[in-house]
Amino acid sequence: MKKISLIINPIAGGRDNALFATKLAYRLRKLGWRVEMLITKAAGDAKDMALDKLKNDETLIASVGGDGTFNEVATALVGTDAPLALIPCGSGNGLARMLGISGLRNKVISYIEKGKFSKIDVGTVNDDHFFCTCGFGFDAMVAHSFASSTERGLKTYIESTIEKAIDYKGVTAEIKLDGKTIKGDFMLVTIANANQYGNNAFIAPEASLNDGWLDVTIVHKFPKVLAGAVALALFTKQIKQFRFVQTFRVKEAEIISMSNNLFHRDGDYYQIDLPAKIGILPESLNLLQPTFNTIEQAEQHIKQLDFAKLMKGYKI
Repeated sequence: MKKISLIINPIAGGRDNALFATKLAYRLRKLGWRVEMLITKAAGDAKDMALDKLKNDETLIASVGGDGTFNEVATALVGTDAPLALIPCGSGNGLARMLGISGLRNKVISYIEKGKFSKIDVGTVNDDHFFCTCGFGFDAMVAHSFASSTERGLKTYIESTIEKAIDYKGVTAEIKLDGKTIKGDFMLVTIANANQYGNNAFIAPEASLNDGWLDVTIVHKFPKVLAGAVALALFTKQIKQFRFVQTFRVKEAEIISMSNNLFHRDGDYYQIDLPAKIGILPESLNLLQPTFNTIEQAEQHIKQLDFAKLMKGYKI
């Protein structure tokens, strides 16, 4: 395969991704690739472009953008054998970080030419798909705020998070996990296919992309004085150490009710119809995965070991 279609979100992550893709296309063409560049202009464009490229089974389709762009492109390819590459240029890049390709800009040629295809699981929310996480509560409120912002990028996302954390009161909800009913006041409920939101915030550290299960993390209301400890645990894969947290591994989740209608899907605000069924489609997406290990992965592993020693035998 030496033909690639780059589906590009030019503003994802607050960067000039069109310029980046132009430079990438130049390098690929020198290596004998036939490169097509497709620039999105509005929500839904990436999905339509991917559906059109799906008609040509000799084309490697590549998502060049953030988790939202990837969601659109990948949704068009679910259940097919169409080859898909992920070139992360967003703010969080949750799936890319889990796969070890978040710092890909200097290694993208190696990734495209030497990567190996592997089938991964796909999550479903009613008739739609997610690939990283979905859920409601604090993270959904931040996603809603971020969606209404005129600026993109990590800085804007952090500002939205801090702004919402000050007055956040939680959400009252009723859910079912493989038929078991859970009611209460929650800070957030996350249903995960991947192990993190993005930026190495590990909300479901034991999640796998090809085990056929959904990992559910429920964070109950807790004193705000513990917010710093929770953040530390989140970024070091130790969220299960927090005594206000419950975790489950399920095949199906159902949201019966919640006190607001704020929901996110792969980090983007999503208008959900209740009751909502959330499920898993095992090994339903043919995704190119890297054959190299990143320095970032090694550094993160060291941090996790250090924190594990610190937390040994201690419950937050």
